[in-house]
Amino acid sequence: MIPSFLIFSLAAALLASLSGGIIGSYVVIKRLANLCGSISHSVMGGMGFFLWLQKVHGISWCTPILGAFIAAIISAWVIGWIHLYFRQRVDAIIAAVWSTGMSIGVIFLALTPGSTSDLTNFFR
Repeated sequence: MIPSFLIFSLAAALLASLSGGIIGSYVVIKRLANLCGSISHSVMGGMGFFLWLQKVHGISWCTPILGAFIAAIISAWVIGWIHLYFRQRVDAIIAAVWSTGMSIGVIFLALTPGSTSDLTNFFR
C-alpha cells in the first residue's frame, strides 16, 4: 500500500514539472530570465525608504515589509509600462530597475541614523 502523501507528492511534482516547462520556455523566449532577480533586488529601495521613514520621521506603520511589497508592485508596473509604451528591450529595462532599486535602498540606508541591522534580518 502506497501512503497517500506519496501519491500527492508525485502528483504535485508532475504538475510542477509540466507548468515549469511551459512557463520556463516562455520566460527564455521573451528574455525575462532576470525578472525575478530584478524585482527581488529592487524591493531594497522600498525597504530602505520605509525604514528611513520609520526611524527619522517616526511613522510607525511604515514597516520595511510594507515598503518591499509596494516597491515590488511599482517595479513590476514600471517594467511593463516602459516596455509597452516606449518599446524598449525588456532585458535593458529589467537591468535598469534592478540597479535603480538597489541604489535607492543603499542611499536611504546610509541616510538612516543608528543601526540598520533591522533590515538585514529580512534578507536571511
